[in-house]
Amino acid sequence: MVRAQYRGLKVDRPRVHEVGELLEKDVKEARSRAIASVGWPINPGSSKQISHRLFKVEGLRAPKATR
Repeated sequence: MVRAQYRGLKVDRPRVHEVGELLEKDVKEARSRAIASVGWPINPGSSKQISHRLFKVEGLRAPKATR
């Protein structure tokens, strides 16, 4: 394992890029589904928008705070 730190690891760069493109496609699809289900543009990375949708619009109860 220490040798890998000095020599590096072989990486199949074309495969890494291919998988990255697939993941990006999945993210775009998930974002499109979120917008379609909500009915307005939503940023899934915004906790403010998500909490508004879940607790104000959908009426879910907020979880109890834990210490």
